[in-house]
Amino acid sequence: AFIAPRIAFGTLLSNGPKTIAAYGIAGDSTTETEVLNMNRSIVQGRYLEKKGEIILGERAAASLGLSVGDRIRIVTQGADYSLRLRRFSIVGLFSTGVPQMDRSFFQIPLEDAQEFLRTGGGVQQILVMLKDYTQADRISAILKQELPKSGFPIAGISMAGGVKADAAKADTTNTDGALQIQSWTEIGEYPRLIKLMENIYFWIELVITFLGAFIISNIMMMVVLERKREIGILKALGLNRRETLRLFLAEGALMGFIGSGVGAFLGFLLCWLFSVYGIDFTSAMGSLTFPVDPVFYAVVNPAGIIAMFILGLLVSMVVSYLPSRRAALLDPVEAIKAVA
Repeated sequence: AFIAPRIAFGTLLSNGPKTIAAYGIAGDSTTETEVLNMNRSIVQGRYLEKKGEIILGERAAASLGLSVGDRIRIVTQGADYSLRLRRFSIVGLFSTGVPQMDRSFFQIPLEDAQEFLRTGGGVQQILVMLKDYTQADRISAILKQELPKSGFPIAGISMAGGVKADAAKADTTNTDGALQIQSWTEIGEYPRLIKLMENIYFWIELVITFLGAFIISNIMMMVVLERKREIGILKALGLNRRETLRLFLAEGALMGFIGSGVGAFLGFLLCWLFSVYGIDFTSAMGSLTFPVDPVFYAVVNPAGIIAMFILGLLVSMVVSYLPSRRAALLDPVEAIKAVA
């Protein structure tokens, strides 16, 4: 785990008569590369290295008529409610693929923001990044219990998560001075959307499972009807009900084994391709206000593939039981006469 102190603030960016509203993030240059990953999105210039530097979205720079090497004015309100103005040198332009960010987002060093906003060396947020994002709720609960013992009033830290790490964000901007402690699962709409998608995927999987079971059941029923004469002859030659039941259950299991095997292989192949090349969601991310790589990569989960293979095999065996039982209960004489 590592800690990333930050300051987030709204401001105006200007270049002569041109002015745009913007949102700034100030943090330690080293840790912020692990949080926002803005260094990966630099398309011109470089990432922040020292005080007095700024990186901003490529679209924001274009709307202000600026480029790398130019100076830009930032106008905002300080912590003491005074009007603050400072010039920064543009050292890099980024393009995240998220239009709203590229139009109105910028980043400066934490030391500059503390001086510029007159925070007295304080910060607005503290992000605690965890290696295992599933531990966020547990760590959040521990912080809520332990910090008051050290004299910190608690109103809630904010535990924001990512793909590679999870963060606990301590928001100190509330008026009573108390920390707000939250897991990433309690912040914004993102967790709710994840839960919604999980529910949607569950119902899709359920429908597909029932559809597959229905198809297999119909196929087995057709097999029994088409082989009615053969079943009658085999039973007349001494094949008992239990053996007939086993015969058709084995056929259903074989069908499920082949189908599940082919499906698991194709699913693995498709997932592997997506894990290598990814899926570009740039066109669907125009309304986002936080940096997200527009190319999403799948993760190959061997345990999930094996589980789906076993589920397909079990479902095929279960739905094969009724047709197999019908075959086992056929009267040999009636079966032969019905087809003759």
